[in-house]
Amino acid sequence: MRRSEREIRDLEGIEAIIRKALVCRLGLAADNRPYVVPLCFGYRDRTLYVHSATEGRKVEILRQNPHVCVEFDVDQEVLPGREACSWSMRYRSAIAFGTASVVEDPAEKRRALDLIIEHYGGGVSSDYPEPKVEKLLIFKIKIEEMTGKQANY
Repeated sequence: MRRSEREIRDLEGIEAIIRKALVCRLGLAADNRPYVVPLCFGYRDRTLYVHSATEGRKVEILRQNPHVCVEFDVDQEVLPGREACSWSMRYRSAIAFGTASVVEDPAEKRRALDLIIEHYGGGVSSDYPEPKVEKLLIFKIKIEEMTGKQANY
């Protein structure tokens, strides 16, 4: 990282950003073209879970190339300056790299849904209607590397 004084080095600090974030941005690549999509998510033990319909551009790309990058950001604030080039930002962000796979096991699918709902403050309940569970995909992203960055904190 170019600005090492902004780097967040401890895992707890990076995970605090992930826990606070409302949306993650999933970066994918296929045919030498990037694609980024905002998603709701659940997180635990260096594993990210996202849900999806069973078809669509994201699903097609992940089936071609399971290697992903995920971005999270929180606490953003514009810090106005007196001159045009003296403005700044306050923020904390995290970037993770990992590999996505489809969750096939119905019990693991329900646990993933619990994590997603829990992330947004909902109660945990594995009592999901079977037809709804069957109609969605859950992708598990095993995080291999994470970095964090903050400014003006």
